[in-house]
Amino acid sequence: MMTHGEQRSIRGGSLVLVALAALIAGNGAFGRDAESAQVADLGQQQETDTCASAEDCFTAAAWPKERLGNVLTRDQVVALRLERLRRVMEQYPASLWGKRAGLLTGVILIERNPAAALTYLRAAQRDFPVLEDYIRFWIGGALLHLGEAKEAAAMFESVLPAVSDSNLAGQVTLRAAEAWYQASSCPESMAWLGKAVSLNDNEPQIPQAWLRLASCYLRDGQLAEGRETLKKLWVKFPHSKEAKEAESLLASNIGGEFWAAQPDEHFTRAQAFLGQALHSDAIEELKKFLAKAPMSPQRGEAKLKLGVAQVRLKLYEQARETFQALAGEQLAQSDEATVWLGRVYLRQGLGAKLLELTKALPRRALSPEQKGQLRLFAGIWLEDQAQFDEAREQYRQVAKSGEPASQRAEAQWREGWVLYRTARYGEAIAVWQPIVDQRNSDFEPQALYWIARSHGHLGSAKSQELFLLL
Repeated sequence: MMTHGEQRSIRGGSLVLVALAALIAGNGAFGRDAESAQVADLGQQQETDTCASAEDCFTAAAWPKERLGNVLTRDQVVALRLERLRRVMEQYPASLWGKRAGLLTGVILIERNPAAALTYLRAAQRDFPVLEDYIRFWIGGALLHLGEAKEAAAMFESVLPAVSDSNLAGQVTLRAAEAWYQASSCPESMAWLGKAVSLNDNEPQIPQAWLRLASCYLRDGQLAEGRETLKKLWVKFPHSKEAKEAESLLASNIGGEFWAAQPDEHFTRAQAFLGQALHSDAIEELKKFLAKAPMSPQRGEAKLKLGVAQVRLKLYEQARETFQALAGEQLAQSDEATVWLGRVYLRQGLGAKLLELTKALPRRALSPEQKGQLRLFAGIWLEDQAQFDEAREQYRQVAKSGEPASQRAEAQWREGWVLYRTARYGEAIAVWQPIVDQRNSDFEPQALYWIARSHGHLGSAKSQELFLLL
């Protein structure tokens, strides 16, 4: 006998995916009058449409081919779906596919016509008990769109008691909190909001949950808790619209208490911006941090992050100044800043300065990997200047003492490429062969290919044998 979980997987899995896909594809504003007119027009165009079975008709409704390309707008595709689903329900009312069409119709109508959606969704509760948690969740959404916030909250709260192992636990928490908030019931909402803000920060509704929690604290006269919650929102989700609202509230000096952002808050905001690749915003926050806390123990980390962000935006002049200053200090990040400085010199074509860095390597306490990286940069610049023997010397030093093994393999590859492009094919083969012999290197396939090409230039029959190994 199948377990409850197996039944849910077998009977409900495809349907849930279909419904969710249709819901996502159907989001957006859509006037009811326009929808009715479009449905009618499309219905007339479909008089000749035929499908071989209930399943085929359902598939044509759930994933209409017309959605591809730019022939129909999104709203027209939704209208087409609804019309085809209606026809499935009319032609196959007692079939599984007809019932699935009813459920899918209910999901699509949650935002467009929530009252009608409720009729379909409640019928689906009888037809699909294995989807009880999803259907309750959708019913809650329809009730919320109808403005029945307390009923919606009660429905969301009923999901987990009905299906304790539901995959919707996180969404239920967020929606129940929001429903109680919309019902102006902060005590009930805060019970759920407390759980919501501990969920994965990647959930898009989390910033709103933080703002709702702060609002409830302030309504309840808990000003200190409200301020602290707004600060956390402002710091953790700096790019959200809720963070901007939190900043505005904090700037109003809640309860007469003056607010000014602390240095560590700027640093945390910068890290959050960097996590979203918002480098310009991160740069501004890092500059504020360094201006407010120039002697902070985190200043080295902040300067390194600042320079890297400037490189990402191709602000090489600014990055060079940042890395030069950090490299000249005695901080934990100074050596890494030296490597980044070399990278900037390479990108700016400042070969003389790059070579000066490599000449000073014996006097610096950089790691073997850091020294190897700088020598690779120097070799690349020398190679671009057609100074092939000097480039080879840089690569050979890295191949000898670089770390890790992948860096040594890269140096061997680059030395071999210099030899190949200068028509010294036999020497290139000798340099590349150890890469192939070592195996499992990222450079192994290309080394084997160019060894084969080199044998071809030398007129060796071994070239074809090696090509067969690729």
